[in-house]
Amino acid sequence: MNNSFVERTRQFWEWFGQHEERLSALLQDISGAGQADEIVETVRQGLSLISEDLLFNAGGDHEFTFSVFGDSTMLLLLPYITTALPEQYRNKWTFHPCMPPKQGQDFSINMNGVEVSSKNVMLSVSPHEAGSFADVRFYAKEWEGLDDEQACGAFFTLMDNVIGELLSVYCVGRVERAQEHESGMIPLTQLEDWLKANVCDNGELPDPAQRWSGYEAEPQNSDPRMDVFAGFSSCTPLIDGYYYNDSSAYDKFVGFGAKPVFLYYSYAGTTDDQKLVLDERNALIDRLEAEVLGISGSGQEIGLQLGAAVGQHNVYIDMLLFDEQAFFERIKPLMADFGHIVYCKEYTPAGQEFILS
Repeated sequence: MNNSFVERTRQFWEWFGQHEERLSALLQDISGAGQADEIVETVRQGLSLISEDLLFNAGGDHEFTFSVFGDSTMLLLLPYITTALPEQYRNKWTFHPCMPPKQGQDFSINMNGVEVSSKNVMLSVSPHEAGSFADVRFYAKEWEGLDDEQACGAFFTLMDNVIGELLSVYCVGRVERAQEHESGMIPLTQLEDWLKANVCDNGELPDPAQRWSGYEAEPQNSDPRMDVFAGFSSCTPLIDGYYYNDSSAYDKFVGFGAKPVFLYYSYAGTTDDQKLVLDERNALIDRLEAEVLGISGSGQEIGLQLGAAVGQHNVYIDMLLFDEQAFFERIKPLMADFGHIVYCKEYTPAGQEFILS
């Protein structure tokens, strides 16, 4: 499939409209023989219009939930699908871009032949020095007979279901297994509230498109991105992949019809003029969001700004394009009055490069 992520999403919602009544009927009588299998098979056919790699659950009161299984790149894609839900279905259906938190409710799983309730899983939680996430040690008496791999697998599955995948991916750092109950431990059912109170901005769930991580690099040469010495990103797998020639994150996005790219242009003067350089770059970022990409989370955007960087020769703006053709059409007027030659390069060392102005 070569069509854009925007077009694939549009085709999915068109398919959904054609099958909505049948899906609704199946969910209302999910106890019937074979109903669950029919729901899964039917929905999978629709989602294949976007990608074969989407994982989901359906049930409850017309509730549909995607799952990312720890893949932060998916958290940048899936919100667009759910916010593009057609207006006529919003009062009836609820679509989650990932597993939501349970708001302290108890939840049980049975894995490796052992059933465990989340209220019986105890945690030692300590904020990381960076302040935006916490390290966790867990203990459950029921898991004492499991090896570390089994116990950790069960814990991550239970934690994702209890606190939701946004908190699990962005707010939980190192996870270790404790060999016994430790003083000051709290039950897993309280972890959501602890994270919101201690590591989340204003107690809110993280916004993947606004979850920035700063980084520094040692400039190597004048090739694109090889001169970078500092930057920030909401998608560090792309940064790491570019430097270590690992295209897995890039390929994941492309497999959904999205295209990671970065813009870059040379700046005049020296890095001593950094404030002027950054002010100009940030002004361009603001115009890109307002005039080209669209409002993040609106369901109408054609891409996301993923971060920016500055090097010894160039400045960089990272983006994830949901509709590459629309981007090139919309950016022409902006580039017409911008005082630099601007290049657009696919976010992989061997990627194509285009001159925008």
